[in-house]
Amino acid sequence: MARAQIAELIRLRTEIEQLVVRESTAAEADIDALVALYVNMRPQQAAKVLERLEPPRAAIILLKIPERQAGPIMAQMEPPAALAVTQEIAGRREAFRTPQTP
Repeated sequence: MARAQIAELIRLRTEIEQLVVRESTAAEADIDALVALYVNMRPQQAAKVLERLEPPRAAIILLKIPERQAGPIMAQMEPPAALAVTQEIAGRREAFRTPQTP
């Protein structure tokens, strides 16, 4: 009985891992599609939309846009929105550099 339960748990774990991979791949494809849209917009248009997004979402998109295109977009954003996105990006990078103390 215990072996059957272990086998079922292993099967479920594998199934869940596959679902997570599929969902992650789909989410990444969605972000890539958004990035393609923003890359094809004028910087001023892209800035107007991105500055209305939550900073974490805007940061994800801007980090995937080539720097030569992301810079002009950031320059067109309202200063508070650009600052929030900048802090989000800097915070992500800092989290990997600074050892966390409990």
